[in-house]
Amino acid sequence: MSKKQSALESKGITKRHEELVRSDYNINDAYSESHEDALSNPEDTTKILGKGTGSGGHQHSIPDFSKPSTLYNYSNIDTSNGGGAYDIYGRNEQGGRNRLLKINLYNKDNAYGHNSVDTSANIEDGQYVFKG
Repeated sequence: MSKKQSALESKGITKRHEELVRSDYNINDAYSESHEDALSNPEDTTKILGKGTGSGGHQHSIPDFSKPSTLYNYSNIDTSNGGGAYDIYGRNEQGGRNRLLKINLYNKDNAYGHNSVDTSANIEDGQYVFKG
C-alpha cells in the first residue's frame, strides 16, 4: 500500500481482485449485447436469464412527420424474441409472454387506442373532455 493510498482504495483493489476471480466476465470475455448470456433462446426453458435479441435494440426513433402523431412505428423494436424462459413461458403458472398474448384483448391486429374504451357514461356524468 502506498503512503498516498487510502485504506478504502486499498480494500477496494483487494476486493476487485477477489471478484474478478469469481466473475464469469472479464477483460477477455466481456459481457455485451452479443454475449451468449445476454441472448435469448426461446427453445431453452432452462435458460431463465438473458434479455437480448441480438438485434442491437431499437436505438432511437426517427420522427416521420408524414404520419399522424398517434401512430408509432414498432418495426425496429424486437419484442418477440427477447427474454428468458420466465419472460416467455412464465413461472409457476404466472405470467409469461405466451400466456399473456392469449388473454390480452389488444395486440398488433387490435391495437389499444382512443376508441378502445367507451367513456360516454363518464362524459354524461360531467367528466371533462379536452377538445383540442
